[in-house]
Amino acid sequence: MKLNEALVGVLPHPSPLPLGEGEPFAASGQNWPDALPHREELRWRLPSPSGRGIEGEGERHASFNGNRFLKPALNIITVLVLLVNQASATVYTWTGGAANNNANNGPNWSPSAPGNNSAADVFLNNVSGLVSMTFNYNAGPYTWNSITFNRDGDFSFIRSANTTILGTAGGGITSAAPGTTLRTYQILDEFRVAASQTWTTANQYSALVVDQAIGNLDLGANTFTLNTFNHANATITIGSAIMGAGAIIKTGGGGARFNGANSYGS
Repeated sequence: MKLNEALVGVLPHPSPLPLGEGEPFAASGQNWPDALPHREELRWRLPSPSGRGIEGEGERHASFNGNRFLKPALNIITVLVLLVNQASATVYTWTGGAANNNANNGPNWSPSAPGNNSAADVFLNNVSGLVSMTFNYNAGPYTWNSITFNRDGDFSFIRSANTTILGTAGGGITSAAPGTTLRTYQILDEFRVAASQTWTTANQYSALVVDQAIGNLDLGANTFTLNTFNHANATITIGSAIMGAGAIIKTGGGGARFNGANSYGS
């Protein structure tokens, strides 16, 4: 039944009566639920008791306003979605406030060290404190969802010898210097592309370098997208050997350099 069409019916009269009688048998419709999505005026004719079907008998109008029902319901749903998103957020911020720069040292983080957490969104944006992080976890492999470099200063991510290899999941890596001075963010480590993802230089003051003399950048079978801002400074340079059966896609106007003995796609 379409709401934008008149609904027509006929109620019978108890006995044949002149045209127009029988209106007391018609329903006003004012008690119908206000759960319709649009305010529409609906018109119908309820049959007269005798079933004469005379046009115009029992005619009434009803007005429905679904906004009274829908708007509060939508507001409640929106609030619930926001609460769920906040509850599921796993953000870890490097503060570099400890005596050493080890990644497993809780005081270097807020609220705590992320550990092996594929849902962890890691932000390296400390204004003061240590300007490098040594990844020194021994069990593994370890996966974080994403890494964002947004410190207004250079920052290096270093791996201790004989420790596990870190990888990022679908969140990828973003370099996004907050100021107007060129900053270089380095991953001096073997690294894993643990899922298809994008690495991004977000502005002209952000450069990303991945380089490890011994070790590889392992794509697995994933698609690895490099998205560089359209500026000569906003370059992604990968000096590590790229390996794996995955594919590489380049987007954006900036540059990307591969300096290693690569074997990806084979």
